[in-house]
Amino acid sequence: MSDFIVNGKPDGTTISLLPASVLTTNPWLMKDLGYDPQKDVTPLGISLIVPNVLVVNPSVPAKTLPELLALMKAQPGKINYASVGAGSSTHLNGEMLRRLAGVDIVHVAYKGAGPALQDVVAGNVQMMFDNLPAVLPLIQSGKLRAIAVTSAKASPALPGVPPVGQFLPGFEATPWFGFIGPMNMPADLVAKFNAAIVKAARSPDIVEALKVRGGETIAGTPEEMAKLVRSESDQMRQLIKDADITLN
Repeated sequence: MSDFIVNGKPDGTTISLLPASVLTTNPWLMKDLGYDPQKDVTPLGISLIVPNVLVVNPSVPAKTLPELLALMKAQPGKINYASVGAGSSTHLNGEMLRRLAGVDIVHVAYKGAGPALQDVVAGNVQMMFDNLPAVLPLIQSGKLRAIAVTSAKASPALPGVPPVGQFLPGFEATPWFGFIGPMNMPADLVAKFNAAIVKAARSPDIVEALKVRGGETIAGTPEEMAKLVRSESDQMRQLIKDADITLN
């Protein structure tokens, strides 16, 4: 998160839309973040969620998550999963799966989504968690097979693909985006921004544009956003600590 938000004036002239990971994950990955995301910013409201989806190369002999988990257990250390980089949601989703399912899978980190997806499509790596809009065309074309989504419920874009949590209770990791401002923004100003965010999130054009891409708009309050940041931050702290993941 740029210093211009943390050090900005709380007069409404400086706000930012950012992914949840900046507030919930980065503090536990980076040794000296330089700010406290639960104290040094003002939540204004969540605007949208875009689930990740677990995809496999079509050559993988598993069409469901139970079948894939059985394959992992039958071949410990033989199943690789790609990510867009260490500490990314695509990495942490795989780590969460590994720990909750008690399976031995190998993380292969790439420098970005392009190279990672290319190797999954080519069959050099068997599977990957990635953002649904990014992989939806590959799923629709048959180049990748969707196994499960990371959200609590199925995505309208993939209605027949179940949540991971249906088979692994406790697994829920839905990437979301929200607006923030500098700390100490006046309550009336926060309310005005939140009202504008809610109005935009409920706009039929925006709702439909996100729906066809696998996303969903959310019209939440600042208090709900702050609560979500706290709970997800605790979840990520424990996961990152247990997995011993650090970034310099």
